Amino acid sequence: MAEVNLLSREKPSPTGLGVQEPRALIEEQYQGQEVPAQSNNTHDPLTPKKTWRFWAVFPALCVTTFLSALDTSILSTALPTIALDINAGELYMWITNSYILSSTVVLPLFGQTANIFGRRWMLIVSVVIFALGSGMAGGAKNTGLLIAGRTIQGIGGGGINTLVDIVICDLVPLRQRGKYVALMAAVWAVGTVIGPVLGGAFAQYVSWRWVFYINLPLCAVSLLLLVLFLQVTHPSGGDGVWHQIKRVDFVGNSILTAAVISILLALSWAGTTYAWSSWRVLVPLILGIGGLFLFYAHKISRFCTEPSIPLRLFSSGTGMCALLIAFLQSILLYWVGYFLPVYFQAIRNSTATESGLYVLPITAAIAPFGIVTGVIIAMTGKYRIFHFLGYTFLTIASGLFSLLDARSPARDWAGFQILFGAGSGMIFSSTLPPIQASLSESDVATATSTWAFMRSFGCIWGIVIPTTIFNARIQELLHHVSDVSLRAKLANGGAYAMASQGLMRTLRNTPTLMAEVLGVYQDSLRWVWWISIPFGGIGLLLCIPIKQLKLTEDLHTEFGLQGATSNREEG
Repeated sequence: MAEVNLLSREKPSPTGLGVQEPRALIEEQYQGQEVPAQSNNTHDPLTPKKTWRFWAVFPALCVTTFLSALDTSILSTALPTIALDINAGELYMWITNSYILSSTVVLPLFGQTANIFGRRWMLIVSVVIFALGSGMAGGAKNTGLLIAGRTIQGIGGGGINTLVDIVICDLVPLRQRGKYVALMAAVWAVGTVIGPVLGGAFAQYVSWRWVFYINLPLCAVSLLLLVLFLQVTHPSGGDGVWHQIKRVDFVGNSILTAAVISILLALSWAGTTYAWSSWRVLVPLILGIGGLFLFYAHKISRFCTEPSIPLRLFSSGTGMCALLIAFLQSILLYWVGYFLPVYFQAIRNSTATESGLYVLPITAAIAPFGIVTGVIIAMTGKYRIFHFLGYTFLTIASGLFSLLDARSPARDWAGFQILFGAGSGMIFSSTLPPIQASLSESDVATATSTWAFMRSFGCIWGIVIPTTIFNARIQELLHHVSDVSLRAKLANGGAYAMASQGLMRTLRNTPTLMAEVLGVYQDSLRWVWWISIPFGGIGLLLCIPIKQLKLTEDLHTEFGLQGATSNREEG
């Protein structure tokens, strides 16, 4: 239902059952004790079985999820080749960052507009925007056009990511969402496993442009299924279009966008293009952080009657810490995902296609562990144990990656990836339940989009931070490379692009120079892994304040399936 800005006036659901009492109040009543689990009675005669309409929606959501997952992972192995082909130089980071930046800043906006304009059309519009950006990126002739296409693509991708989760939350109760999120996780896993292999194969054998063109037929299939089967209700309340548009928090989202861009600019320049002490780094960094405070001030002002990220989402310690551990897990996932290919291509002399195959353990491990976690949460209602297990695995694996070198056996680099993937899958599936359990059902869309925002915001830091560390360390060690021309190619961000296939092959006839370059890459990557360890440790500490809340099996929603006799369905 549309978000209500006066907390004392909640809109009733069409069933007349009202909305669930905020879980933060229930948590307070138990005064820090564990909230008793709700009865797992799935045979309530008042609760109808899922109809064909419910199951018809899932193929549409699956194809749309696959589309987003494929694009998330397909670029990781092809990026060095793309950067080299279009001579991107230090701008190569923005081929990735522009997508993640645009997909991040629109997440709160999509969460709010999904309440105002409904889920169906916002999801369809997201797929259309994604297709437009994919076509632009595939046909780009230079770095600027490619970045522009990726930016548009990111806007659509952000809408897809959050709206699919919101639709699932609309259709099933909180306790049972893990089972259906598990289905989406399996589809996501297929996309992320296939993505690196396709990206490497396209870059090596066909053309890197097919990394983006492959999205066009997938978008067509997704649109067809969404139009046919995603028939969900939308309680407009009789408001006119202009009144609905005025409800959108454009000011707040503009402030947030400017702040995130400013921070990202500062971090991408620091240590490479300019020194950390340079005003060109400090000014945008300070402005960006100040922008985040301004965004907060706007939310609590009387001018913001319907915020895209309501402050009540952070009123519960459980919900806030769950958002933070989701943020840190996303940082580490992208941290590892974008620098393991560098390890394989630069240190182990692998081709782009081979590196895509070698990173399969981590992507393949995320899905099964995420699915098992979701099913166990649905069965038991318990999620805290997975927070601790997940972050223990993430932290240990991050440290173990620093042991990898050119002679590491497959059991090491594959085993470390499986350990990391297991932890990541557990955290992914177990962070949304406590966030939603601490709030009312009327906050499902905004809570889900905020969770997605924190994860996407983590993606930005998960690429920028290790890239900054890597480039800064490369700059410090370049004096070890005796060849002046090669040293110039590796400088100012060029080392990432040079990690693509063929770099070490060209140095085989000069073993001394090859050893010098190998040493520079290996030392720089070791620093990348070392500095990831504290992030896992902080995440583990943040798991402690999270409380075990009851996961309800009641579903009260105004965004259910059209033609359903009741919006209260069995899980």
